[in-house]
Amino acid sequence: MMQIDELLQAKKISRFDYLAYAIFACTEHGREFFNKMLMDTFMEEPQGMDAGGIELAFIDGRRSLFRDIQRALMTIQTKMKEINNDYGSAESRPT
Repeated sequence: MMQIDELLQAKKISRFDYLAYAIFACTEHGREFFNKMLMDTFMEEPQGMDAGGIELAFIDGRRSLFRDIQRALMTIQTKMKEINNDYGSAESRPT
């Protein structure tokens, strides 16, 4: 089974993907923190344009960051599944 370190060394994932996965997917605390921050961000009350849209831009920026992190987590999970499936099919082939 290919590990996340091997994916990075093989340049199949970016350093950002590697770090996001290591921080937010490898431990229960990281997963809990990420899920709580996502929930907090998306449950915020909508902001009006009274302050020139600054609050709205701030919230949208935070949401964009969480989308990037979620995309990194999904990318690594997909690549690991693809590689593990490839290994499984190669091992199960008759010689």
